[in-house]
Amino acid sequence: MRVYIFSLPQNLEIARKIQDFLNLKGHSVKLFDSDSQFFSFVYQKEKIPDFVVYDYLFFNHNLWNIYNFMKSENCLVPLIFFNDPAIHSESTKFFLKNTLNLLHAENKIDWEKYDQIVSDAAKIIDSTKVENKKTETETEIVQKIQNPSEKQHINPEKRISKELSGINLAIFKKLFNNLNNCVPLKELQNSEELKKQIRETTVFCSISKIRKAMKNADEDAFEILKNPDGYTMISRY
Repeated sequence: MRVYIFSLPQNLEIARKIQDFLNLKGHSVKLFDSDSQFFSFVYQKEKIPDFVVYDYLFFNHNLWNIYNFMKSENCLVPLIFFNDPAIHSESTKFFLKNTLNLLHAENKIDWEKYDQIVSDAAKIIDSTKVENKKTETETEIVQKIQNPSEKQHINPEKRISKELSGINLAIFKKLFNNLNNCVPLKELQNSEELKKQIRETTVFCSISKIRKAMKNADEDAFEILKNPDGYTMISRY
């Protein structure tokens, strides 16, 4: 399979490990260290790859969504990040497959074609994460024991829940109880706790307030993704 990897210069060491590994697995891999090369292939649509592995740090995700951009340019190539902070202790392959399924729901990815590249990518991503993980020093461990922070001894969901009430708390609980699974918008509109149906706009407002509550709680353990049919809360811990 033809694979393009796009990496910042400071992350080229990791990107080269991914390139070498995927080449050994029989894929044809090219490595680029410029975002202009990425935009070039999207706009010109020449020599389109089958799969893209991208550096998460290339741009500000709060300002720009790469998936929406590629969709708007009709460049529907499966793309993953090799350093996505949302990949947590759960199976990396499972995370990547779920992400691609959510993003390409309209096109229905042919997993017979992509299962192998996703498996190979997951293996090398996991191995690079282990190699680059910083170990705690003895002093840091002692400090954590002597001065435990609130984050360390209170579950993240409890920290966030303290910032919420009413409909916002009910929607947060619904997403949390269906962690890593898409909750349809219609299901979020029906709040069992409040025994009422709410409007779509109210759900959108609540999602915004939940995200704000996560920031207020200084909590990054979860991320809420918008899907075609609803929302998915992804765990990062």
